[in-house]
Amino acid sequence: MDGVRGYVSVVIACPYSGPVDYAPVRDVAKALVDMGATRRVSEIPSEWSVPVENLAGHFHDTYGTAVSNVLTALEHGIRTIDASIGGLGGCPYSPGATGNVATEDVLYALQGSKYHVAGTKDGTIDLEQMADTYWVVDQRAAGAGEHESCWASDTCAAAA
Repeated sequence: MDGVRGYVSVVIACPYSGPVDYAPVRDVAKALVDMGATRRVSEIPSEWSVPVENLAGHFHDTYGTAVSNVLTALEHGIRTIDASIGGLGGCPYSPGATGNVATEDVLYALQGSKYHVAGTKDGTIDLEQMADTYWVVDQRAAGAGEHESCWASDTCAAAA
């Protein structure tokens, strides 16, 4: 277990006020660490001298770029990524925000890559099992996910 995560949101741009001043973001991140947070989830630029091992990524698919943001975060050394099955979730207070990055989309993108997916058997990815899980969740939530990422799997195409 890696401790408590502290989330710092909209650190680059705010949907209400535009560009964000880095100083308050830095102060909030420091306060979280002082309170015991071991990971900060944010988009903090490297010039702020925050150790990359203390960062995690949490991306919404607002403009269809969540997976590319995950891949970019991985390229920059971030190794903890939040995702949710079917992209369930979202941000109720941010206008235009859509669901979270879908776990099955991330897994699809990582197939055959150099990255090991924690919690998988020998680092392998069972995308079909993940798609099956999505459909169980979606049926129980009465279609609440309505996520279109299932293109990555034959199971999703058959269930649609």
